[in-house]
Amino acid sequence: MGPTVGLILGGRIEQAYRQALIISKGSNLIFLEKPISLALLIGAVLFLCLPTILSKSKQFMAALETSVEAA
Repeated sequence: MGPTVGLILGGRIEQAYRQALIISKGSNLIFLEKPISLALLIGAVLFLCLPTILSKSKQFMAALETSVEAA
């Protein structure tokens, strides 16, 4: 499903990105000016980083647990 959605929306998203860059005279900061776009960008970054963060926290908790048991 993911590649299909990417193929369908890819051109439209690229066109919208180009329009935003034209409006902002080439500055990517336009995506950080509005609260909703900032919230969506932060959400996307968290969504992408969450598996790594959860994995690291599980490793940390397991290491902490074994160090407490050893003591």
